Amino acid sequence: MSKFNSKGVKGKLSFESSETFKVVIASAMKGNNDITEHQVKEVISYHLKYAPYRKGGGKRYLDNNQ
Repeated sequence: MSKFNSKGVKGKLSFESSETFKVVIASAMKGNNDITEHQVKEVISYHLKYAPYRKGGGKRYLDNNQ
């Protein structure tokens, strides 16, 4: 996931232009009528933003004990 970001800037791939993104949006909105597409995009963007810091993300952890 650390090779993607929402818009595809800074040499990364755009997740928003992928077919997977469309499936995630449709699935999230089908399962919950109160959620908006914008809210789903915010959650996905947050997840992609911090992907490098999770296990297997390619960057070292901020805390060496993890």
